[in-house]
Order: sequence, then structure tokens, then C-alpha cells
Amino acid sequence: MHTLSRAVRIAGYGTLLIATSLAAMGQPKNSPQCQISYENSNQTDYGPLELKLVSGTVVHGKQGAIAGVCVGIFGENDHELIASAVTDEHGSFAFPKIQPGSYRFVVIAEGLCPANVPLRLNARTRSNGVLQVVMKLRGIDDCSFGKLISPVKHSRKTMRTRSAGQDSA
Repeated sequence: MHTLSRAVRIAGYGTLLIATSLAAMGQPKNSPQCQISYENSNQTDYGPLELKLVSGTVVHGKQGAIAGVCVGIFGENDHELIASAVTDEHGSFAFPKIQPGSYRFVVIAEGLCPANVPLRLNARTRSNGVLQVVMKLRGIDDCSFGKLISPVKHSRKTMRTRSAGQDSA
């Protein structure tokens, strides 16, 4: 399986190694460490979250970052896998070469409700926010969700998307 591994520095998150698929060149889309398929447990979708670049962290509530979690970017309409990676020891991920458009960001972690976050990549957006995916145990009307946070301040007072019963902020 051919993937492009590279070190990427994300403001406020340190350096991480990711494996980004070379989908545009016809290469396999799952990274060797991450086999992911499209999954959606959302009861209602809110969003999409608008970003310049797909980067951020995966956390489990107040327990902090989750390392070694499989994350993937899928096409909005066809749900075809565009790229996948595994979070680093700080729960960080980055996909620096994804083209502008509408996508679904999916995170699957064993024992937790999958996250399916609608995204819109727009190079001209004013937002410099990064994605934070909050993973939760599977529950009735309660599931994992994504939100934008400030890359510098890590502000909690930011836009938030709903994945099965989460309030918007």
C-alpha cells in the first residue's frame, strides 16, 4: 500500500506524523495503520463546520486526547473515502492537501459512538479554527460530535455541530 507519510506542524499541537492517501494519483485511500469505512450514527446534522484546513484533535470528554484513533475524510455525497490517518500521541491529525469542498469527517474508536462531522473546506473562510472531535460513549440521543476551536486559545466558546442530540453553541 502506497501512502505519503509526512511530519506536519500544527499551531499549538506540536508535530505529528500522518499517512495521507494519494487518492488523486489512484493510490489506496486507507492508510496501512487505519482501515476505516463510512459510518453515521447522527440523528440530526447541524453545520457544516467551515474550515481552511482539516486539522485538529480527537478527545474523550474530560479524559483528554485519544491517541491511535482512526480518522477519515469522505465525500459528502458519495461517501467515498478521500484520505485516512491515525491520531498521534496527542490525539492530533492533519490533512494538508484536501481540496476545497464538502466532506464528512469520520472518527471511529472502539467502545465509543462514531463521530460523523459535516465539513466545508473553503480557502477564503475567515475562520482559523481547528476541528476538535469529542468522543462519547454510545447512548440514547447522545453521541460523539465535532466543533471548531481556536488554534491559539483553544476557546470553548465556539461553533459546535450536533451528532445525535448535542446542543449548538
